[in-house]
Amino acid sequence: MLFTAAPLGAPPALPPGVSGQAPIPLTVIGGFLGAGKTSLINHLLAAPGGEPLTVLVNDFGALEIDAALIRARSGDTLSLANGCICCSMGGDLVQALLALERRPEAPRRLVVETSGVADPGKVAQIGLLAAGYRLDAVVVVVDAGAFPALLADPRLGDTVARQVKRADLLVVNKADTIGLTEQRALEKILESLAPTAPRLLTREGRVPAQVLLGEATPPVGADDANAPTAPPRPRSGPPGGAGNPGRQRVLAQPPSPRPEPAYFTLSWTYLQPLRPDRARELLDRALPARLLRGKALLNLYGDDRPWLWQRAGGRSRWERLEASPPGLAPGESRVVLISLASAADEAEAKSLLRRLGT
Repeated sequence: MLFTAAPLGAPPALPPGVSGQAPIPLTVIGGFLGAGKTSLINHLLAAPGGEPLTVLVNDFGALEIDAALIRARSGDTLSLANGCICCSMGGDLVQALLALERRPEAPRRLVVETSGVADPGKVAQIGLLAAGYRLDAVVVVVDAGAFPALLADPRLGDTVARQVKRADLLVVNKADTIGLTEQRALEKILESLAPTAPRLLTREGRVPAQVLLGEATPPVGADDANAPTAPPRPRSGPPGGAGNPGRQRVLAQPPSPRPEPAYFTLSWTYLQPLRPDRARELLDRALPARLLRGKALLNLYGDDRPWLWQRAGGRSRWERLEASPPGLAPGESRVVLISLASAADEAEAKSLLRRLGT
């Protein structure tokens, strides 16, 4: 494994055998047949801007990729004009991952689509047998209308329950096909199976990429232009001293005439190293309850190497990096939090980020 999962409040141990090459973030997308995994991946591939993705699928013949996006096709690989690559994994996931890692340009981020009856947690563990990857999250897509019946089916119930239990994030797709009463009943079922996994209501698999994949390293100066006026980010002073909380609101597609779920993103930059005890206490124990994703590149006092911190499904992962990523200044730290929109949660998150720099 290329990351070490540390107990809450305990300093994460140095990952053994980490090479000089940064591990490739791996996101596994699972869910039962017909839940909407392919639709979700179609939207990820077609999304303008953002980080180029490499996607491993069982059969990209099922993907409805706009022909205008396809730059080249060679064997089991599609190259898209936006920099994304789509590959068919064949029968051996590990061999497919190793082959991708050996390419002249290794993937910057990999998304793996599981088969409809696969256990996404097991797929994630198999994927990590290829040592150049780091598990980012397991995302499971649920068909809102069909899930209760699937769960009650004596032949299929164990399969769909196991899939949901593995989730760091649940995408409740086709939410426009059920009413409010059914939605509340479904939420209780999902809460019982995966109590720590945030749930996103959507239709047609339309979920913003930054919610699914997070943004670990917002570029310097990339504060949201649509955010309320805020003072410029300071270039000197105490650690994290009045950082600029660049804020972005992203709307999911409406699952019904009810109000659309919204998200907020807070991006903070600290110009001097952070206190390790405060960072671990706040980032592992004091986050808002409705937080969807969290990522950070952290320079800590007393440590000559930066740390990558990630949060998904109520769990934190810490990884000590071999070298500072390009674009991260000496001593600089960057933190991004993505949460369901709530004035109370946003205020709580801002307070946490301010305390992190003191």
